[in-house]
Amino acid sequence: MNGWEFIAELPKLGISKPILQYILTSSISPDDMDRYDSIIPKLEEYLVKPISKQKLASIIDLVNFSL
Repeated sequence: MNGWEFIAELPKLGISKPILQYILTSSISPDDMDRYDSIIPKLEEYLVKPISKQKLASIIDLVNFSL
């Protein structure tokens, strides 16, 4: 199962609490970016590797705040 398949299957688990979802990928393919654009309401951000320590820290802070 790849990440896109996981994103499609996640709603079927019946989890009622909102889950922050990020895509971390090495892909800079316009097709993948378009695919992300089509499901933006479900995803927080599309991140291309490598990400900076500062960006990772900001995501962790956001996740900790939402708990």
